[in-house]
Amino acid sequence: MQMYVVKRPESLRTQAIVQIRQAIVTGQLAPRSMHSEQSIAATMSISRTPVREALLQLASEGLVEFMPQRGVRVTELNADWLGNVFQFRAAISKAIAPRRSPRAAQGCPRALDVALSRQEDIIDADDTCDGSRRTWNSTPSWCAASTTA
Repeated sequence: MQMYVVKRPESLRTQAIVQIRQAIVTGQLAPRSMHSEQSIAATMSISRTPVREALLQLASEGLVEFMPQRGVRVTELNADWLGNVFQFRAAISKAIAPRRSPRAAQGCPRALDVALSRQEDIIDADDTCDGSRRTWNSTPSWCAASTTA
């Protein structure tokens, strides 16, 4: 009998980090808006603990700031900051892509260059993301596909 590694679902903390970060970057959580752990937890239908842990992580990334006795405030993202984030993300993606996808050597670095160029165009145009654009997360899905067994 052959056994396989059982893949575990992501933790609630990790899911909360991803969803809250996406809501901030896409503008669903408006800059300078105030939110409580309880309201975010209720919206996500999870307990406050993973939300609190996610917000602590996002605070360390500079996406939110804790306001004593009031909750958390979404920080305002500026084009310079986003530009640095996208450049850092592109550098990391290029570095790990060959290890994550067998097709990476055939086209992923070029696809990442195209995605980075699109993101830089948005930043140069001082375009704000209103949630309708998908270019904020434009890494091709096959670039991020894992081939681990």
